Amino acid sequence: MQVVRYYKARFQMEFNFRDAKQFTGLTNCQARAEEKLHFHFNATLTAVNIGKGIVRKGIDKNRSIPISIWDVKTELSNHLLLNFIFLKFGIDPNLQKNKSSINEILDFGKIAA
Repeated sequence: MQVVRYYKARFQMEFNFRDAKQFTGLTNCQARAEEKLHFHFNATLTAVNIGKGIVRKGIDKNRSIPISIWDVKTELSNHLLLNFIFLKFGIDPNLQKNKSSINEILDFGKIAA
């Protein structure tokens, strides 16, 4: 059973590195200094973990849910665009009639799990 736990942990680490490479630019650093490289690696992996923390907010830690960094990125991009539209058109985003539409717009483009 211990070997199975180790492989499960290793598999989760592989997901973190994959997400960091694809979405936060883990492999795009051009620095040569060791301290700068360490900072870059820590920043990209921290960004992945923050994204996963955003998804897990308010969910029981024992409950297993699929987490896609693509979905986090999509929702945050939609949120940024929606706030820009509200600002430009003078719309109050806190109105009750906007709540269901806002949630629908924020989920637009997410991958169905």
